[in-house]
Amino acid sequence: MAIILSLLVAMQCQSVLAVSSLTIETTSGPVTGLINGTTPNVAQFLGIPYAEPPVKERRWLPSILKTRLSSIDATRFGYSCPQFEGNASSVWDTDAPQFITPANTTGEDCLVANVWAPWNKNNTEKLPVIVWIYGGGFQTGGGNIEYQIPSRWIERSQSHIVVGVKCHRELRGIWTRDMKNCVPPRRGLIGYYISDGREYSGLLGVSSRFSDFIRGRRQDGR
Repeated sequence: MAIILSLLVAMQCQSVLAVSSLTIETTSGPVTGLINGTTPNVAQFLGIPYAEPPVKERRWLPSILKTRLSSIDATRFGYSCPQFEGNASSVWDTDAPQFITPANTTGEDCLVANVWAPWNKNNTEKLPVIVWIYGGGFQTGGGNIEYQIPSRWIERSQSHIVVGVKCHRELRGIWTRDMKNCVPPRRGLIGYYISDGREYSGLLGVSSRFSDFIRGRRQDGR
């Protein structure tokens, strides 16, 4: 989650960042986000990986933090974690699709986070950070559910930053490959722990590595 914290620090100092460039240097590598025409006063950094993909031999193990990358494209949502998808249509599909995870947007490489922040070059005030972990009854949920995307809220308020975290909360986040001899001992949902037993679920970096997102600087040093 160092990368998320790096972005948070930078967004707190947005007055020194060029609006024309949404590439922010973080401890996990340069991250490039976007500003769209719908919410032109909101910087969005989407699909930022905070842990190594829980695939293949790591599928049933506690996650480990993401290593540094040469560059990170944070201009689109990443996968939502695998979840229940029925074949029959429901009232959600037909009448309220904005409340559910869009079809064909799930995958195992889903340990990513999204960051939304005001982009006001005249504001130097440090802002509160809200960490959002979706619900869904341990069956559904993700970071790209239209009703839960906070960009319009931030556009109106210009007073806070939102970090949305995706994490395993279904079968893959409950079972381990070796439930009896798991090291470190499994204390609950493995989706909430990194490999040394510390709680994370997106909060590890937000609580201990704020430096880059809150004290970010332009690459030219100004």
